[in-house]
Amino acid sequence: AVVALRHADFSLISQVTTDRTGLFHFAGLTPGEYIVQETNPPHYVDTTVNTQMVYVPAGQEVVVLFGDKPPHRAWLPTLHR
Repeated sequence: AVVALRHADFSLISQVTTDRTGLFHFAGLTPGEYIVQETNPPHYVDTTVNTQMVYVPAGQEVVVLFGDKPPHRAWLPTLHR
């Protein structure tokens, strides 16, 4: 997934791609309000909202969680003779 960090007015600050486990990190932020916005990987379905407003206090780390699930795969029965 791609995760964008934005100012409260939605102007883009930075964006990163999550690692294989879905983790991402933005460093060196000044205290304040930010918008964190996720774009799903292709064909994935949301299990949470993709845009979250967060407040980053001085000297602290903030965890933002997004949920996605992989596409549903339908398995059709096959008959063998």
